[in-house]
Amino acid sequence: MNLSAHWIWVDDDLDYKKKACHFKRDFVADVLPENYQVFVSADSLYQLFVNGQFVSRGPCKGDDYRQYFDRVDLAPYMRVGTNVIVASVIRFPNESLSNLSFKTGTISVVSSSRGGFLLAEERNLDLNLGLSTDDKWKAMPNNAISFREAEHAKYAGDMEDVDGNEFPYRWELNAADIGIWKNAKTICTADSSLKGGLLNQWQLTERDIPFLYEKDIGFARVMKSSNERIPWMDLIEGKEVNIPAGVHEWAELDVGELTTARLKLLMTGSQNSKIKMTYAESYVAEFDNSGNLYKGIRDDAKGWLQGEFDRYLLREGTQFYEPFSYRTFRFLRLDIEATDQSLTIKRLQLTETGYPLEIKGSWKSGHSKWQKLWDISVRTLQRCMHDTYIDSPYYERMQYSMDTMLQMLFTYRLSTDDRLARKAIFDFHSSVMPNGMMACNWPAKFKQVIPGFSIYWIIMLRDHYEYFGDLELISKYLPTVERVLNYFIAKIDSRTELISDIGYWQFVDWVEEWTDSFGSPLQESESINVIYNLMVVYGLRTAAQLNRYANREDVAAEFETRAVLLSRAIYSSAWSPVEGMYKDTPNREDFSQHAQVWAVLGDVLVGDAAKSAMLKSLNEKKVAKCSYSMSFFLFRALEKVGLYSHTNSLWDNWIQLLDKNVTTWPEDPVTQRSDCHAWGAIPIYEFSACILGVKPLQPGYEEILIEPHAEYFRQAEGTVSTRWGPVYVKWERDDHRFGLRVRLPEPRKTVVVMPNGERQVFAGRTEFSLEQGTGVAYANGGGEGMD
Repeated sequence: MNLSAHWIWVDDDLDYKKKACHFKRDFVADVLPENYQVFVSADSLYQLFVNGQFVSRGPCKGDDYRQYFDRVDLAPYMRVGTNVIVASVIRFPNESLSNLSFKTGTISVVSSSRGGFLLAEERNLDLNLGLSTDDKWKAMPNNAISFREAEHAKYAGDMEDVDGNEFPYRWELNAADIGIWKNAKTICTADSSLKGGLLNQWQLTERDIPFLYEKDIGFARVMKSSNERIPWMDLIEGKEVNIPAGVHEWAELDVGELTTARLKLLMTGSQNSKIKMTYAESYVAEFDNSGNLYKGIRDDAKGWLQGEFDRYLLREGTQFYEPFSYRTFRFLRLDIEATDQSLTIKRLQLTETGYPLEIKGSWKSGHSKWQKLWDISVRTLQRCMHDTYIDSPYYERMQYSMDTMLQMLFTYRLSTDDRLARKAIFDFHSSVMPNGMMACNWPAKFKQVIPGFSIYWIIMLRDHYEYFGDLELISKYLPTVERVLNYFIAKIDSRTELISDIGYWQFVDWVEEWTDSFGSPLQESESINVIYNLMVVYGLRTAAQLNRYANREDVAAEFETRAVLLSRAIYSSAWSPVEGMYKDTPNREDFSQHAQVWAVLGDVLVGDAAKSAMLKSLNEKKVAKCSYSMSFFLFRALEKVGLYSHTNSLWDNWIQLLDKNVTTWPEDPVTQRSDCHAWGAIPIYEFSACILGVKPLQPGYEEILIEPHAEYFRQAEGTVSTRWGPVYVKWERDDHRFGLRVRLPEPRKTVVVMPNGERQVFAGRTEFSLEQGTGVAYANGGGEGMD
């Protein structure tokens, strides 16, 4: 990209330290332009201000070959006369061994060998104010901020210790007392390519997702405090709170729900007073048998708060503090130590942030319990959407392909905004190694590989095409699909015709029976993972489907043949005729739901045998059960074999958590390390795709299927987002009749399958109603207690 700007930094030293710094440029505007576009980027993160007004923050997460830049308009912030543009930048270093030990900041923020800041004016502007970064810009390090490695959430990044005595207060206004500005050092030109075809360390790419939203929110209540005489509620209501001199006081505040927010404190106090801000997802009650903290009722204040924290040391006078990155919490604990003068918190402000998803999908069941499952699921998904999908906003902030495949599908049920999904597809495509294997999470400062997770990326492509019908998108990635599958094909052992010695971490699920093998069914001496073989069959058949969409019939036929041959080999080596189930490995009589689920989904197990195996997997104690994360695939297998009514009891994992007052779904219902993991948001899919019954019958919803599952609800109502607009469905039933009402955004062929199996086709209509006797017996005595 050809830009008339230079990357700049505060010095030209090569070091591997975390660093915070500021850059500024004064300029004069004789007239105010209607529009003044500039491109902004930084290694690693920036905040931009003009005349003290916040403009933007970024860039979004890239990798070694994508340094994203933001296009922003400065005109709304400019004034006639003298102006100042100021940027605050933090830099996380990149060093391979330090990355692996979490010494280099947020793992998902990929950085280069040195820090940098870039601002470039658009070349075709009629007015040129000379703002592009060069050595005329001023720079200043901010030595007040010390980055401290997180105690538990090491993937997510560092916390801050800030010395207000050293902090350049009001730096964004270019105040006179904020330190010594020196000319910035130029690092290299903004051009991505140098002479001789050399590439510089920052390969610029324009941001392809919207800026994250920011909205002010508040606290709901004070949970408890050290001194009831201090009016902490005043702080919640926007008033000042005064802490007397010479005391240590604390208070614990509840937002009301888990949030991802920026904390801002305006305060006045004496030198060396202290404030510590602890961020917690929940109260913890006690230690379990393994010595781990146990999360009980999330807002039970008889417990205590444990979490990561920032610390601020005050200087004399009024000051403002905001951590550079957002924090994840439901509860905030403020610990305040006032020295020889009182300390006044003048304002405590929360600004929630996340991906600006416009939600069009909705759900109503007529019962608060089921409504809560939907609402919590939507909130959980939202908290796990930022500049990438993330697995957990508190602990890791990593984009894992398994989690992301589910999150993307849940997003499609709510919205037609697929920009974050498209970015995720490209992210994982960009992580492929020369041998064809894909990283299980990306972007990241190090490569982590779970071979089975690459199959989820192939499913991502299929799901996107089914919901949006974008053939150009999937066609672009078909060569990558082949590379991934060829890795597995190359591992086929000629003796067993099974995929063997796959390598890497063959994680399947966090299952108690697989604890010693770290989530894998394999024991140390074993080389054949039957579950992975079954997953590859599913991947091969999904790839065949994608290639048929692209009219690549020969490639599709080859993948289908591979799937058939591998299925036969799995049957020969791993089918137990005595148990009527597939084993986890050929040489042991160990069974799991996972093996049966993937056998059903990949059409390795069909018909009555499939139904029997799924029933056994549900009912027999010796069968290892799917955890929270794999529940979606268990639901799909049960639906496929006609046992969807058996999902009723599976909802206990979610319903029981309601008694714990969760506001987002935890990582799993047992260990509950993280309180926000979007793979648990499957009510979004089940309620809209299965209970309401709305699915794409043809890619891109060219034709619509409505097939409600009414087994354990008496009524359901809601809308499902499609690229044509929202589809509205409402149905009610009793033990003998079923009534359905449908409203479409525009006339489109719609196939309706009623609970009794009757099928009707509608075309050229936007509204229709059906009512008929069901002729079926419902689970749970007709749904008592489930409405």
